[in-house]
Parts: sequence; C-alpha cells; structure tokens
Amino acid sequence: MTPSIGVAEFYKNKTIFVTGGTGFLGKVLVEKLLRCCPDLKRMYLLMRPKKGQNIEERLEDYFNSRVFEILNEKSPKSFDKVTAIRGDILQDNLGISIEDWDKLTRETEIVYHCAACVRFDMPIRDAVNMNITGTDRVLKLADDMEKLEVFVHVSTSYCRCEVRNLEERLYPAKHRPQDIMNCVQWMDDELLKPLEPKLIEPQPNTYAYTKSLTEELVAQKAGKYPIVIARPSIVTAAEKEPLPGWVDNLNGPTGLLVGSGKGRLFVHEFPFSVCLWYPDGTAKSSKIHHMIAAFFLHVLPAYFIDFLMLLMGQKTFMVKVQKRVSYGLNVLQYFTINEWFFENDYYKSLKERISKSDNDVFYTDLSTLNWNKYMQSYVKGAREFCCKEDDSTLPQARKLLNQ
Repeated sequence: MTPSIGVAEFYKNKTIFVTGGTGFLGKVLVEKLLRCCPDLKRMYLLMRPKKGQNIEERLEDYFNSRVFEILNEKSPKSFDKVTAIRGDILQDNLGISIEDWDKLTRETEIVYHCAACVRFDMPIRDAVNMNITGTDRVLKLADDMEKLEVFVHVSTSYCRCEVRNLEERLYPAKHRPQDIMNCVQWMDDELLKPLEPKLIEPQPNTYAYTKSLTEELVAQKAGKYPIVIARPSIVTAAEKEPLPGWVDNLNGPTGLLVGSGKGRLFVHEFPFSVCLWYPDGTAKSSKIHHMIAAFFLHVLPAYFIDFLMLLMGQKTFMVKVQKRVSYGLNVLQYFTINEWFFENDYYKSLKERISKSDNDVFYTDLSTLNWNKYMQSYVKGAREFCCKEDDSTLPQARKLLNQ
C-alpha cells in the first residue's frame, strides 16, 4: 500500500534534535538527512567542547569530514541548517543552558537518540551513567517538547544476549532501570564492583545489560509520544553511501580486517568458525551475526587476500592495531562462540509500505547485495579512511606483497 506522504515530504519543515551525531552512525544519519531530505527546517546536534575546541570550531571540523564530501561539493548551504547545542549526555539536564532547553522544547518535532558507549568492558557505574541515565536525561527533555512527533532510540541487536531467537518486540528487563540508576548513585566502588557479575547475569557484559534496561526505560514513555527502537547489529563500512567503503574507526570487524591486512593477525588466532550470511534477511550466522570479518577470514575467495595485503606498511600503526585488536578479540569472545537468529520481518515489510522512489533512496535490500564488490570497497575503504593510505602507495604495497 503506497503511503499518502513520502519520506522526504514527512521531514519537510521539521526540526530534528540528534544526540551522538559525532559518532560513526551519527555522521551517516546527519549526512543522509541533509542530502536526501533537503527541505527539513533545522537540525540541532548535542555537542560538547573537546580538545581545546569550542562547539563552533568542532562543528566546522565536523563538516570537513570525508563523510560530507558530496554535500560540500553539491549543497554546502545545507550545513546552514545545522546548529550545535552545547551539552553533555553525562551532565544533569544534559548540560544544556536554559535558553537552549527552551528553544529545543519549543521547536523540536523529531528526536534521534544515538549517544551511547559501545565499550563492552566499561565498569557498571560508567555504563549505567552513559547508557541508562544519559537516556533518562534525553527523555526528560523530550517530555517537555511541545511538538514532539517521534522519539527514535538506537539500541542494539544484542540487547538480550540470552535470547537466541530475538524478535522485533520489547523484552521485559531483568531489573527496573530506575532502581539500577539509584544503586550506582549511592553505592561505592567497593560494594558495587563485586555485585557487577550478579547484576548483569545472564548478559555477558555491562554494555548489553545497560542497553536492555535502556529499552525498558524508553518503553515506559509509550503512550506519551510515538517511540521507535532501532536495533543495529555489528556495524561495518558503508556499501555505497555516503562513500563506498567509508569507515572512520577500527571498531569491530574493521579492526580485524586491518590487523590481518597489516600482517599482525592470522587465521589461527581467531576463535571464529565459518560465518554464513543468509541473503533473505533472516540474519542467521554460525557463531556470530553479521561478523563479516569471520566470513572473509574463512571463506574469502583467494583473490581478496591481495586486497588485504595491500594494507601492509606503517610500523607504528601496525603496533597500535595489534594491541587494539588483540584486546578486542578477548572482549568479543562471547559473541564468537554463540549463535543468534534475529527476526526482521517488520523491517523487511517497510519495502511494501513506502513508494518505489523512496525505496530507491531509503531502503536497503541486502538480498541484492554483491558481497564480492562490497568486500573490495570495504578493504579499500579501511585502507584509505582508517590507514590514511592513498592509491599512490598501492605499487609499493604490491611490491611488499610479492616479497
């Protein structure tokens, strides 16, 4: 059934508030909205001063990122719609001034809450303060918004690791989130640290535990305003937008890809078994969902090894990668020896709920993805965007490969 209003039309003259906009997913979200919804009215980004820069200076650097390359070339005036709001997810009232708070509550119609800490090994107090209490602060701001039409919360597919067949529905949390927020406020570290394993059980880490409680916290607002909970899985490089292979950090599979390409990691070091991707969108895998690193390390066509080895070089960088990835392997071990099935029928049904033109712009059909082409873009993107190696170094890299 074709909707009466298109996606871009829905965003026309709308004002959006975004937290976590400086992160990997946040940058992609901001770029996509500015490029594909050109008639949106305004976008506010929660941003804190950092490294001696005020928020205006940070915003200027932000738009110089390669992710905004197309917009800088074709629509630089779109950046005029973006305003940085000084604040911090870890501060009371988000650290937002009274004037900015009033402005946001008067104008905002859509909230994207992307801010979170994705470190699996974060101490329980820090994870609660960032993921649960931080979200609670954003919800309190949303409660005051006069024209709020939807609150979008970015969660994770691993919000309930003990559920091996995760459906697109809410799952009751083990604890009441308000009780846990209260606990970390009055308990000292000596008392809280030994309680952590029992608190988070059966979750493998504080990240999954706090994200599950955060979903419960957001769900408590049901009926007050419309809520969307998005559960992305392991994040890899962009397929084609905003740039093929674009990735700006070494998190997850990218670190493994670069580490192996640099010659610092080998197949026998990985506790993965063969990873299988089912293109029908059911998101099944042997040992880990969407862990593309496992896929290419075990079933990668031989010619991809050439692409991987083109990453070789830069000794200092190699040491850095070795340390980060070796540590990451230990943290990720739980996810590499277990199996999940993620149902996403509701997501797939969106294809039939929007127009053909919106399908081309806003919907990704993984069943049509050319995995060979994607992996080439991914490796080349990691080489260019993470390793800062341009194509002029390819001959030397090939020479090293053949030694």
